[in-house]
Amino acid sequence: MTKKKIARKIATYAMAASMIGGSILGSGITGVSAAEKYPTAKTSYSKTVADTDYKQAYLDYISQFIKAPEITSATAKTVWGYILSTYDETITFKEAKFAKSYQVQLSWNKDFTKDSKTGFTPITVKTDQTSVTISSALGYSYARVRADYGNGVYSKWSNVKTVEFK
Repeated sequence: MTKKKIARKIATYAMAASMIGGSILGSGITGVSAAEKYPTAKTSYSKTVADTDYKQAYLDYISQFIKAPEITSATAKTVWGYILSTYDETITFKEAKFAKSYQVQLSWNKDFTKDSKTGFTPITVKTDQTSVTISSALGYSYARVRADYGNGVYSKWSNVKTVEFK
C-alpha cells in the first residue's frame, strides 16, 4: 500500500470518527450519515452510540493505529545466595514509535490473573527503556508488554512470551 493510500485511509477514519464523535454530543444525525457514507464507520457508530464511556470509545478507535511492542527475549538467570536463591529476569522488546514509556507485566499463569494456588498476582513494572531486569525470589513464567503513549492511551498487550530459565 502506498503512502498516499495509507494517508487517505487514515483521513477517512479520522473523518468518520469526528462525525461519530459529533453524533455522541449532538442529535445522532451526523453519525448516521457517517455510517451510511463510510462502511468502516458503520460498526464503530453502532458500538459508540451504545457506549456511554466516551474515553473507551476513543481508545477503541485509536487502538487500530497503535501497535503493541514485540518481545524479542524473556530470560531468567538464577542468582545463588547463601540461604535463598533469586532470579534476575530480563525482558527485551522492540521499540514502539512515539511511546513515552512501557509497562512490562510478569505472571505465573498465562492469562495474567491471580494464581488460585499461590494467591500471587502479576506484577507490572513501568520503564522508559526497551529492556528491563527484575529480581524476584520466585521466578515468573510469562511476560507481556504494552506501550504507554501518555494521557491514558496504551497499546494492546503484546503476545505472551514464556520466560526461559537458564
